[in-house]
Amino acid sequence: MPQHILVVDDDFDIVFLISEFLKKQGFEVSIASDGQEAWESLKKSNVDLIIADLTMPKMGGWQFTQKIREDKILAKTPIIVLSGLLESDSDPEVFESANAYMGKPFDIFKLHEKVKSLLK
Repeated sequence: MPQHILVVDDDFDIVFLISEFLKKQGFEVSIASDGQEAWESLKKSNVDLIIADLTMPKMGGWQFTQKIREDKILAKTPIIVLSGLLESDSDPEVFESANAYMGKPFDIFKLHEKVKSLLK
């Protein structure tokens, strides 16, 4: 059974690029356009990893990832934050809800490496 990744971003082009690339790598991929839609999706199916933007309508990535960390079942789910708000791929100390960070624009191959590393 393939590992399941949830991609959350309000930019359809980014969601499409990431989801199609990851599907070709053998992953099962679900998508959501904001944190609220993603949260509802997580209630219906289990995921092995989440890739989320920070700036989204309804429920942004900051609130969404914090909600995941507070949930007893989902708290250990790896999260990659992918955002234009981040200036580099370094880990901002002030934001502890994610396991990894990537700034936009991003390298899809580096993202794939982070995904593989977190899913070991």
